[in-house]
Formats: sequence, structure tokens, C-alpha cells
Amino acid sequence: MSTGLLTVVKLACKDMLDNAQLCDLRYGKVVSTSPLKVQITNQLTIPSSLLVVPKQLTNHSVNMTIDGENQSVTVNNELKTGDKVALLRKHGGQSYFILDRI
Repeated sequence: MSTGLLTVVKLACKDMLDNAQLCDLRYGKVVSTSPLKVQITNQLTIPSSLLVVPKQLTNHSVNMTIDGENQSVTVNNELKTGDKVALLRKHGGQSYFILDRI
């Protein structure tokens, strides 16, 4: 393969990777909790079917030892309307992982 052709292929690959946007950090606001919806812009609201919510942002139970006794404690930490969140958009925009409140 000639050096010129190899350079063109390398540049094409670099350009493709630079523009692929494999993931993207976005910011939004919870506009509904049942079902969960996060508004990114005035024109873009992400429905619950495209959102991945980590356990830390839900109401969940945690087993812990308190004074030598095993107990189950409920952590009330679900997202609420008005919460501002940071999201990671998966390549193609078909899935958004909520990183945390901001």
C-alpha cells in the first residue's frame, strides 16, 4: 500500500472516531417521576424507557449492622420532580444513564 493511500485511510479513521460521539455528558431536569421523564432541552424530554437509573437514586433497602445487630434500613433517595441531574448519553442516543444529582 502506498504511503499516500495509508495516510488518507488513517485520516479517514481519525475523522470518523472524532465525530462518532461514543458517549456524551448531558444535564437535565426531572419533570415527572411517574413515569420518570428528564428534560434535556425545551424540545427534548427523555422517557423512562430510555433512562437507566442507578440504585443509589432510588428508594432501596440496605442491610447493615447496628450495635452488633443485623438490620434492614430503607434509604429514601428517589429522584423528585425538579431535581437537576447529570446524564451520560450512550452512542446513538438510545439510552441515557443518570450519573447523579447536581
